[in-house]
Amino acid sequence: MKEDRVLTWWQERLSGLEIDVCPAVDFPDNEEGGAFASLTVAAPDTDRDTLTAAFAYTLAKFTSQSESLFWLREDGRCHPFYVSFDETAPAVDFLADVTARRADALDHPYEDEAGLAEALGLNRELLLSFDGADPAGEWKLCLSRTDGSLCLSYREGWYLRENMRRLAETVVSVAKQLPGIAFLRDLTLIGEDDLALLGTFPHWELPPSAGSVPEILKRSFENYPDHRAVVYDIIGEIGVRED
Repeated sequence: MKEDRVLTWWQERLSGLEIDVCPAVDFPDNEEGGAFASLTVAAPDTDRDTLTAAFAYTLAKFTSQSESLFWLREDGRCHPFYVSFDETAPAVDFLADVTARRADALDHPYEDEAGLAEALGLNRELLLSFDGADPAGEWKLCLSRTDGSLCLSYREGWYLRENMRRLAETVVSVAKQLPGIAFLRDLTLIGEDDLALLGTFPHWELPPSAGSVPEILKRSFENYPDHRAVVYDIIGEIGVRED
């Protein structure tokens, strides 16, 4: 049967993946997560492949990883999406990989998305939707595109609104930069508002306390000649050197 062949295709590519790029919750003691809240940020009319790549990259960077796994909803269908990347790779190669993976996924539709998730052993916490907002079900976060903006729906009992706004704005920033940079490492993740905030922090320029580490040690030995200097462990026996 065709459905069996499609399931086999998905299993060959995604079974056994244990990727968690869901941003850590700000309120971990709240088990339920609460109701959905949403916020909207302005966004250019980015093509679907670029926005998918930007979402994947941003999620990975928010969790210090180099791979992403989430769900894509478009044209009435929903499917998982996985991609990995190398910071030193050309950005054009990353975009091409995302384009190919998305096209392959669309060519292998599986009607029962919950059944597919169960068969692959995947959670359904993150959704990128091109069919409008969908905050229902198991999702923790849902990013959807509308005309001229992105809407991020999130569990307000888990996440701070400001952190969710920063996530959405980073996706927009990455989407703007991706088509024009040479390598992924050239992407700038911090926004202008955050740069301005950093500029308000006090900064001091203090002279070095010593010219080198040996100089610091020498000073310490001279000031505290009776203190223990080194403790070492050789084959389970503790030795102490006093000089």
